[in-house]
Amino acid sequence: MKSKNISFIAGILLILLFSGIVFAVPVQDKVAVLITSWGSPAGYNFEYSWNSHVSCRIGDRTLYPGQTCKIGHVGEFPYESHLGLLPWGLTCSWPDYELTYDRSGIYQLVNGVYISIHPESPSITPDIIPENVPITPVSEVISAMTGELYFPPDPRTGEDPLAGWYEIGSMDFPFPNGLGDLYEKGPLGFLRRVAILGGPSEPPDAYLESSYALEIFDFTKTFLKKSFGDSIDVRFGMYNQVTGYTEHETDVAETFADEGFRKMLLARETTDNNNYANEYMTGNFVKERLCEIGVLDQMEIYQTRQVGRTPEFNSMNIMNLKSFIEAYPEGSKIGIIYVTRGLPWGGTESSWVMGTQHPWSR
Repeated sequence: MKSKNISFIAGILLILLFSGIVFAVPVQDKVAVLITSWGSPAGYNFEYSWNSHVSCRIGDRTLYPGQTCKIGHVGEFPYESHLGLLPWGLTCSWPDYELTYDRSGIYQLVNGVYISIHPESPSITPDIIPENVPITPVSEVISAMTGELYFPPDPRTGEDPLAGWYEIGSMDFPFPNGLGDLYEKGPLGFLRRVAILGGPSEPPDAYLESSYALEIFDFTKTFLKKSFGDSIDVRFGMYNQVTGYTEHETDVAETFADEGFRKMLLARETTDNNNYANEYMTGNFVKERLCEIGVLDQMEIYQTRQVGRTPEFNSMNIMNLKSFIEAYPEGSKIGIIYVTRGLPWGGTESSWVMGTQHPWSR
């Protein structure tokens, strides 16, 4: 009888084993693998293009001294922000700098009416524009910082991919509309890219990442699951989302936490593996959200690291330096150091209205 009981119990254990019940990894022991990326849609999407400056180049501001869950904010109050790369995007709050924030508007001329680039902003008619206010095709707008064209013609054909779009107003003759010049110019870059390179024009294809990116995601997830099985859960989150089509990295992190995960690996797809991307664009944003929902102290967080910005760029350097490398005796140790300027604002590195809050600007 005893041997029968043992056989019965063993049989039950085998059934449970193959059903995955007994040996399933508890969620608190599983590793939440959050792989982040830019998440750029394959076609044009207004939400993504508008919010790129908000979430990817400026970040949230510290609203009062000692505000909790503002992790890694740079600068000194009242100029503290998550990124602080483009300081003029925050200057609307300070007197005498209003025109730095908003001195013009971006509109498309359709049937004699200027339609705002922001779908919720009102259109205007030519009769309400003062005579001294300039109306400039966006392909002729000059960057005050670089002295070059913001949106030059297609370099292959010389055609204007943004024909019909205009900037109304200037610093000398302003025409503010409350939207902010930096934010309004953002979508034009995406419109120009799609016009030149092509791409799907209708959702879902236009709002999802490119088919190549999706293939890479699928391969990566399959590869990791085959390697680590039920001990991990792989999901993807973006610096910037298209609602209903892609997910923001902080939302994915919150979902993981809500489901009981307490071990998290923050990783990057191939591009942007540098301290700025890892620490600010992924690490600090995720930590802020976990802090806001009250679980940061419970989380065990790790991050991947990669030497160099991208393998492709590293390979290019090796190819270009091949003859110089081969000039050294075989077995020599060679170190290659390259320095790139990764932040766009060339102003004063200080905390003030138009200063660069970010300490890595140089």
